[in-house]
Amino acid sequence: MQTIDPTVLKFGNIRDMERAEASPTFQELVASVKEEGVLQPVLIYVVEASGSGVFDDWFIKDGHRRTLAAIQAGLKEIPIVQVDPPTESELVLHQMVLNMTQEKLNPLDQAKAFALLVNGYGVSQRDIAASLGRSDGYVSQHLSLLGLPPHLQLRVETGQLAYTAAYRLSTLPSTALGIEATKGIRTVKHVNRYKKQLHAAREVQIELVTGIALEDEPLDENTVMVFSLFQMATDVLERAMVLAKEHKIPVAEKVIKIESVIGACQGKGGRQ
Repeated sequence: MQTIDPTVLKFGNIRDMERAEASPTFQELVASVKEEGVLQPVLIYVVEASGSGVFDDWFIKDGHRRTLAAIQAGLKEIPIVQVDPPTESELVLHQMVLNMTQEKLNPLDQAKAFALLVNGYGVSQRDIAASLGRSDGYVSQHLSLLGLPPHLQLRVETGQLAYTAAYRLSTLPSTALGIEATKGIRTVKHVNRYKKQLHAAREVQIELVTGIALEDEPLDENTVMVFSLFQMATDVLERAMVLAKEHKIPVAEKVIKIESVIGACQGKGGRQ
């Protein structure tokens, strides 16, 4: 097996060395290497040095801790295996993992990094998760944050809205994610309470499309317009009920009047 002086290997990034040395078990590894040597080969690749045409720069692809431990243990040779240089997507993924480890990116910045890897470099969500030691769901849930309205993304970014709560909000319809309706939500508990409020609001709604002649085919332009207006009315009524419950505003009489007007409109719609 090919061997090399570990001191000639390049780490590529100072953080690779810092990360390896910061491991809580690093000194144990140094003692083990001093006694038994490096048992598992270090994966290395070569690149052209400064456009010279000579391939004499040797970089570590995998085995940073072993290499650093060998240097500290005073070893003159370690086993190596030469492999292909990392692809651009592998380099970006590696850098992202370092950034997340060292800089503790907030959930939204993580989501943006995941999206860049997936859409810009074709890295699968599974590969991202494996590199981070996380589940596939961890990556997909973060990506879902990018579908939230800007005001909720800002709250995630500034730490005002927990990532887990933000993910649960992302599963709700956009009509339920207004600024006023969600401004008091910070945790999963708040989201669960809000979902109950939405369900209660839906319970008091009237079936807006009841009575319209659905059997008439094809639907004419006026009927399509009526359906659209009914849907808009449904969304507005639902949001109004949520806000009313949140601020303890008595609206029972107003809802009855609204429903009576809608009922009258339904009768007209059914006769078209």
